[in-house]
Amino acid sequence: MQAIITRRLPATNTKPFRIKASCARGSIIICEDASTEETTIRRAMAKSLPTGEGELEKLVAQFKITRSELAEAMSFAEREEGKISTLWDLVQGFTAYARGFDYIDARVDMEKRGSALLKLVAE
Repeated sequence: MQAIITRRLPATNTKPFRIKASCARGSIIICEDASTEETTIRRAMAKSLPTGEGELEKLVAQFKITRSELAEAMSFAEREEGKISTLWDLVQGFTAYARGFDYIDARVDMEKRGSALLKLVAE
């Protein structure tokens, strides 16, 4: 049995690490620095959306997102986040929009395309 655990290790420089613990062997392996994900989220929260006419549509079209999907995601983001001003708000809108899909494959597809927007701020 394996588990993925995120903890702050006291013997390190207090950065969060993703730890893979193998219960059968009792070993612990530090796999990945989790701060990359946190940095991406912080950048998305700070990244303002384009405000020019048609700029946002062009941006999301690169990720195979249609205008109607964008409109729905923005509507959900407005309802759930209370605003739609940052990239993070928009990604959250896509996730909320996908929750309403009846079929899991369509839901996963929408979530993947929406979350792909995070590549705009990834390292």
